Amino acid sequence: MKHEWLVIGLAAVGTWGSFCKDALATKTLYADEGLTYKGAGHCASGTLPNLVSDVGQMVNDMKSDGYSGNYFSGLAAWPQDFREACSTTYGSGGVDSYYADANAVSIFSGHGSASSVTFSDPHLGACQHNLGTNGRLGSMSGSGSVVGIYSSCDTLAESALPSGANNNWERENLGFKGLVDNGIGFLYSYFYSLSTEGNGSAWMDVFGGNSIFATTEPAIAVAYGTSGTDCWNTYNKVSLRSNTLMTPRSAGPACDGGQPAFFYCYNTIN
Repeated sequence: MKHEWLVIGLAAVGTWGSFCKDALATKTLYADEGLTYKGAGHCASGTLPNLVSDVGQMVNDMKSDGYSGNYFSGLAAWPQDFREACSTTYGSGGVDSYYADANAVSIFSGHGSASSVTFSDPHLGACQHNLGTNGRLGSMSGSGSVVGIYSSCDTLAESALPSGANNNWERENLGFKGLVDNGIGFLYSYFYSLSTEGNGSAWMDVFGGNSIFATTEPAIAVAYGTSGTDCWNTYNKVSLRSNTLMTPRSAGPACDGGQPAFFYCYNTIN
């Protein structure tokens, strides 16, 4: 059964600037994918089923639809690509302003846990990126990311949203709050379903509508706004394909600063 929720973000109180909702954003993307996890020198012991990359296919489809950007996998995919670059408060070596936070859509596929993603190969001694501790996508040094997509286990677990994904400043996050098999072609299916729906609705229809994901591997789509109405408006309208509402959120936190107050709303399957 689908469930919808609206929550006031637990953040420092601040002021909001206006949203530029009618402007068309540049269609840009960035994607990292973990590949071979098993074996000496890799970050985790488990294997993943997506050896023929579903993410690579989705990136190619997005580029055919007018997007530009980069896709890296294995040794070339780094935790620091998503790490906030403005301060070592968020960890050392962050380069998000050149990669994930320099583009409108940021995508990760690989292993995950609550609030975190795990890359297949270490870089500068790091294997994990924690969305709350290390990340501030959509604000600070990059301020470009509008939608985050996480094809990884548990990364958007409901109980972990306040300490994880909500610390980013994007319009929307799409992912899973449980186990996910990210090697069966659904990301490809998802992008093409966007011809008739917004990001959140399409995510729930493609992943939540499948009998596997609707039971043991539930999907979740989270949107953000200045009010409950604005939050659900974002959820219903923001779209990668039509380029609707694909401009960055305004009035985000400064480097090392706290977030203004906000609302978040989400749809999931229990």
